[in-house]
Amino acid sequence: DPNEWLPAFIDPQTGMDFNANPELRGSFRYRWSYRYGFVSLSSVWDNLVMWGHYADKFRGVVLAFDILDESKVFKVKYLKDRYVLTQDEIRHCDDEKLGKLVARKDESWFYESEWRILVNLQVCTSMRIQDRTIYFSPFDPVLRLVGVLLGSECTVTMEDVHMALGGNPPCGFWVSVLAASSNVYSLTAADRLEWDGND
Repeated sequence: DPNEWLPAFIDPQTGMDFNANPELRGSFRYRWSYRYGFVSLSSVWDNLVMWGHYADKFRGVVLAFDILDESKVFKVKYLKDRYVLTQDEIRHCDDEKLGKLVARKDESWFYESEWRILVNLQVCTSMRIQDRTIYFSPFDPVLRLVGVLLGSECTVTMEDVHMALGGNPPCGFWVSVLAASSNVYSLTAADRLEWDGND
């Protein structure tokens, strides 16, 4: 998103606005977006817009997690104004300020109910796909995978999930198959399977 990673650049003494300076904006974005990324989570699973946008038009899946370390997770604030950094803060931006910057998004995205985990890309596994580098961050020690929701148009089966977990899902792990609700614009869990540790 071209609007991410960009604070408002304002000199508090002169009131001068540096947002129109493409060199300043570009250097800040480059410096941080190539060093850090974030894992994007949501506290809702049944939003139809997000299933259409992020889950391959209901053909995808949603991964359900328990949060093990809440101190590493930022709740996104949906606001009209960008986070303000001075010129000095731009040059010496620390992780705390970067976390506040990452945890802010335009108010039009409020329906996502998003949470984010700031990730150092240097410790991630990466893969080059066409002209993009994709980064993979381990779940531990912040998250624990506890379940999978299969979209209403998904061709992945419960058995596929079972095999993807090495045929030995942890006790309490569950998979739900979603279907369109018959009377409202929503999704409902049409089927659910939970492993008891004896599979």
